[in-house]
Amino acid sequence: MALRHFATSPWVRVGISLLWRGFTLMDALHGQPRSLASLLTSRIVWHWATLYTTLFLAALLLYQLLPISRTYRHDLSWPERAEWISRVVSNVNAVLMTVVSAALVFQEQALFTAATRRADALDHPDIYFSSQAALLGYFVYDSLLVLLLFRSISSPLSTLLHHGSSAAAVLFCFQQGPSRPLAVYWAAAITVTEASTPLVNARWFLSFRHRHSPLYTAVGLSMLLSFLLMRVLYIPYVVLRMVEHRERILRGYDVPSAFVLGMAGGAASFALLALNLYWTGLMIRGAVKLLRASGDAARRKQGDKVE
Repeated sequence: MALRHFATSPWVRVGISLLWRGFTLMDALHGQPRSLASLLTSRIVWHWATLYTTLFLAALLLYQLLPISRTYRHDLSWPERAEWISRVVSNVNAVLMTVVSAALVFQEQALFTAATRRADALDHPDIYFSSQAALLGYFVYDSLLVLLLFRSISSPLSTLLHHGSSAAAVLFCFQQGPSRPLAVYWAAAITVTEASTPLVNARWFLSFRHRHSPLYTAVGLSMLLSFLLMRVLYIPYVVLRMVEHRERILRGYDVPSAFVLGMAGGAASFALLALNLYWTGLMIRGAVKLLRASGDAARRKQGDKVE
């Protein structure tokens, strides 16, 4: 009830409305790109990449001028400071994309209802495509940053692989276009899983000075819980919802195209689920070790007091 009340509160509605207007404006200013060719010629991706780069530089300047973080000022090398700022921008992108994509996915009606509606029906196609273009701009910005800091940044190869595969998925959405909206709906649904990203980054921020603190443990457990909810339980829910309404959402596809899309989507879904289950297992093992270590330390401390 509390979550539902928060989601329907006037302030949340106003915030989402402002975000949607921003994406609609960017979409209109760039000629409403809906195909791969129009996406590449509209320069919307480069403008979003420029905005993220500007945000990185602004955050870097703020951290240099203001005493925002003692860890940043006293414990980090310059490459680590650059990664710190990149994770701040990552948090901004994750929150932005999660809020917009969740609002789209959970309010979507046209794709699932009214069999008489057109095959290209989406409630907000401008925001679907504009938000995915923004995400593509983030991938461009962050990939260039990773290449510049390749020898010092954490997990550069896996980051580039993630961005490359995700960018290919976004490009596929534009290749499909608005007449086949299932692809862009699926992309928005997957983007909601970015909700776990701020906790991953928070754990990295805390690892320099607070690795053995209760806060670090709490953030780690929260990260595990969010990963379990968003990556393990949520994705199968979205797939089941699409399967339940398969007759409506596959309108406009011929049989071969629907078969190929179904096989590709099914394979991708199972691969994502298997990978997320593997990562979740690693997190659970790490959480168990962390809790055991905390328990052992508490028992040793109690024993010292008794003696």
